[in-house]
Amino acid sequence: MAFKYRETHCGVLGFFRAILKLSLTCIQGRRPPQVAGSIGPYGVFLHDGSEYNGNYVDTITLEELKAWHRHQMQCLVTAGVDIIAMETIPSQKEAEALVGLLREFPNTKAWLSFSCKDERLTCHGEPFEEAVKLSAKSEQLVAIGINCSSPELISPLLTSAERSKHPSIDWIVYPNSGESWDVNSGWQVCSSKRSLASLAMEWKQMGATWIGTGMGYKKHGHKHGTGLGHGKDGDKHGTGLGHGKG
Repeated sequence: MAFKYRETHCGVLGFFRAILKLSLTCIQGRRPPQVAGSIGPYGVFLHDGSEYNGNYVDTITLEELKAWHRHQMQCLVTAGVDIIAMETIPSQKEAEALVGLLREFPNTKAWLSFSCKDERLTCHGEPFEEAVKLSAKSEQLVAIGINCSSPELISPLLTSAERSKHPSIDWIVYPNSGESWDVNSGWQVCSSKRSLASLAMEWKQMGATWIGTGMGYKKHGHKHGTGLGHGKDGDKHGTGLGHGKG
């Protein structure tokens, strides 16, 4: 299970460290939890919905993106999180900036997940296959994948990038329940036609070892909670659906 917290100011480091300490005192014979610190897209700061299309990367440089994310990553690493969750990234360019920034923290591991608009492209329009190929060069990434995208897109996207992912990097998937964002009218609800359980088994067969759900499932009455499950072959916990906050 990976519990996430979005860090924005180093003033909350004391709180975060308390959470880390609590996680270590509550395991009592169970597999220790991992605490993931979340870093989302730059577009959230703009408050204009551009985190859903990534258009801001057309007018900002790689170094400017790195500068924006550096403070957050430094705070999370200082707090002692187990892993950085670089998630809901809409473009190849911002992913490149984050992976490059990660090298400034050589002892830190991370996962990288993209938001995608169809069965082949990121939300900004780059081929998912190419985005994965570029990112997979990092030795600090433990997983690459997709989140905040329709469940129906996951399998085609994984298939398209199968040859681009390095064998040492896992697939991670935690889609929403099928919603899409419209800049004029907001969220458009369109739930998946297939059950999450059947889709999760399909993703597992395709090699996904980090599987969960994003926003929408709890809101729309799905019995599965949000979160991430992680398992490898031979791990008695298996790969499954988590029930933490996602």
